[in-house]
Amino acid sequence: MTTSPASAPVPLVVGMRAGDAMQALLSLGYCVKSVEQASTTVPPGTVASMSPPPGTRLAVGSTIELTISIGFERSY
Repeated sequence: MTTSPASAPVPLVVGMRAGDAMQALLSLGYCVKSVEQASTTVPPGTVASMSPPPGTRLAVGSTIELTISIGFERSY
């Protein structure tokens, strides 16, 4: 008989500072991948979005992707 890895609902980290969000997810046993994206509405260094969405049941050890705001990117 095999046992599946423990799973838990993914917590909401959108709006948190990137470092705090990553630490919270890592402490729960998740892996974290981050990408940066310009935003005019989310302060730099803040989690703008995440995938999978909060509340999704995910096996411990799974990867959660965070999109981190780099603030407003001006194009010339």
